Amino acid sequence: MIGDSHVRRITEVPNYRQYFSLRDATIEFKHQGGAGVKFLWDIPEERYDIIVFCLGSNNLDSGMQPAELFKRLMFHADRYRTLKLCDYVVIMGLWPRANRAFNAKMRVFNQFSTRKPGIFFWKWSNSLNVIIKPDRVHLVTHSYRRVIKYLCSPILYVMRHIDK
Repeated sequence: MIGDSHVRRITEVPNYRQYFSLRDATIEFKHQGGAGVKFLWDIPEERYDIIVFCLGSNNLDSGMQPAELFKRLMFHADRYRTLKLCDYVVIMGLWPRANRAFNAKMRVFNQFSTRKPGIFFWKWSNSLNVIIKPDRVHLVTHSYRRVIKYLCSPILYVMRHIDK
């Protein structure tokens, strides 16, 4: 999983690995606070079956438009597959912040989809309510626990529904 400070904070949830204990899967995390799409230029050193992109909210917050963010994430997903760094790329939908302008862009972004082989867009579930910290960006620990289960969903989907 490649991501921003949200991914880092997931790894700070007590016993977070128990939530990622998927049979036949080992989950690794690469994260950087404030990361955006440029972080994806740093190519993984290993080959993976599935790479999950869990970033983009910093780009939207900095003024990038949802369509441009999606285009850039798709570029990197294609690049990772062309370089044979992985078989599948999952682009995760974004979760809300305590910011109306950001959330409007997030809702637009979360409506995108793709039909490219080996690339999936996993939409944010509107039924997954989260509690946002006073910093108006990050979640409370309990909400990160809930998000972990959401992040496991596309990995399980790919593992169960795609023939290798």
